[in-house]
Amino acid sequence: MVADLKDYYEEGEERFGFISSRLYVLSSLIPTFRHFYRFVIDDLKGFEFKTVLDIGSGNGKILTSLAVEKENFTGAGLDPSPSMRGVSSRRAKKKKVSERIKFIAGSCRELPQNEKYDLIYTSLSFHHWKDRARCIPGIVDHLNEGGSFNIYEMVNDDSFKKHIAAAHLMKPSQFEAISKELGLNLTLREDGEFIRATFKKK
Repeated sequence: MVADLKDYYEEGEERFGFISSRLYVLSSLIPTFRHFYRFVIDDLKGFEFKTVLDIGSGNGKILTSLAVEKENFTGAGLDPSPSMRGVSSRRAKKKKVSERIKFIAGSCRELPQNEKYDLIYTSLSFHHWKDRARCIPGIVDHLNEGGSFNIYEMVNDDSFKKHIAAAHLMKPSQFEAISKELGLNLTLREDGEFIRATFKKK
């Protein structure tokens, strides 16, 4: 319980407490979010992995659904919010996958020590991170040989309707700039409103 008392957020990052974490569960009622979750889950199912880490796992929707639909892997969801971890743990128990996945305290800057994974991903979390590029090398170092770090976000296409949510959206050019800065291989997949950026070591 001591770990739960640690503040994993950096100043300026959006925090999720008791009320906001429960409101976030309602995101599945919004069509755009439902379609995004489906995009991420289907995409992840196309990767081969035995171990997976979800950074910024939030309410656990992605990792829990993936565990229901894809067997033969174990995983962990990492989130700085005790409230979010509580929501996601209850979801996993309800879906009867809690023996294969767990939700633990941490952040993009503080990953489980001495643990490596075949696949690490983050969904609708990367845009919240402070100093994004600074986090990525440490994440990539936690990948097994040949592993991938996938970032899933909604796309900012500069349309008027998205101006109000621009801070929560990403552009392909932002990922390309990070790839160039860090010297990592980058693969982009766009599907309408959604994007997946995959980083690998060269």
